[in-house]
Amino acid sequence: MISTLKNLHPTLQIFDSELADRLNNYALGTDRIAAMSNPRDLVKSQIRFLRELVREESSIIGLPEEEFTAFRGAKEQLCKFIRTNLTMAEIFGQP
Repeated sequence: MISTLKNLHPTLQIFDSELADRLNNYALGTDRIAAMSNPRDLVKSQIRFLRELVREESSIIGLPEEEFTAFRGAKEQLCKFIRTNLTMAEIFGQP
């Protein structure tokens, strides 16, 4: 994902320089780099980032945020399933 962001940066800079700069700061961020040593923190960081992108895009297309609350129960069930059935090594493909 980081390499994709870096490759898209020059093009995205043309269309939305503020978003391009935010994504570039994310790619170079010390929090993200530090989180790579702790997979759980990395996942949390990526989820926060994706939520921000969804909020931005939903505001652009006019989709109210309350539409997303319908998925809260499904998300909780999925989290419970993952915690019960998978190890961190399996999630991250580590031996």
